[in-house]
Amino acid sequence: MKLNLKHIACILLLAISIASCSSNKPDAVAVKFLTATNDENYAEAKKYCDEATVELLDMASSFAGLNEKEKEASEVIIVATDVKDDTAEVTYKTAPDAEEKMLKLKKIDGDWKVSLAKED
Repeated sequence: MKLNLKHIACILLLAISIASCSSNKPDAVAVKFLTATNDENYAEAKKYCDEATVELLDMASSFAGLNEKEKEASEVIIVATDVKDDTAEVTYKTAPDAEEKMLKLKKIDGDWKVSLAKED
């Protein structure tokens, strides 16, 4: 019986490890970032971006809200993810009929982070 419990514990540990790794993919990070910014939860959004983007979020949070059309679009649809070394571009839409947009990410210390420039 003890052997079976050890096997079950190992399987659960493996499943948890696999699930936690999948959340560090560029598209998963993009969805978390976009959802948090759409909800105007800038503290949460900052967890998924680099330092330069944190500064941009600080500026954005000082302005009163996003336009209402963007607020209503709570869905994030990932269209494509293009990963090259330590950079990625995630193409997404906020509704099935919405215009496609692109989000840049880079890998920092093993984690994917949204990386926006002021020009973006």
